[in-house]
Amino acid sequence: MALVMVMEDEPNIALVLEIALTEEGNEVITLPNGLLGLERLKQKPAPEIIFVDLNMPILSGRTVIEKINADPNLRHIPVVILSGCMPDLDNAPPRESYRALLSKPFDLDEVINMVNVLSAGKQQAV
Repeated sequence: MALVMVMEDEPNIALVLEIALTEEGNEVITLPNGLLGLERLKQKPAPEIIFVDLNMPILSGRTVIEKINADPNLRHIPVVILSGCMPDLDNAPPRESYRALLSKPFDLDEVINMVNVLSAGKQQAV
């Protein structure tokens, strides 16, 4: 199973994701904003998958994704955007900077399947 990071400022959403993914055997790190998320990414072990809310306080999800993609040690980690609304083209990160976009409310089975597919892809690449 995978080490999954969730950067989400809504505590209920973060908790639901943590419970659902943990029940599937994943280890989950939840952080309430992008700044704390980037600080945690400096530590080992690095997560295998990162879920990022676009609209977070302190540091936006778009900025977090840009920083992840600019770092050669992090850019290989799949990023999945969580968004309450589909971002408009002016505010969306470049499409090549993330693996998928999930609209809230999302289907937990879809989230679990996405983690399974992304972590299986990493294992196959090794």
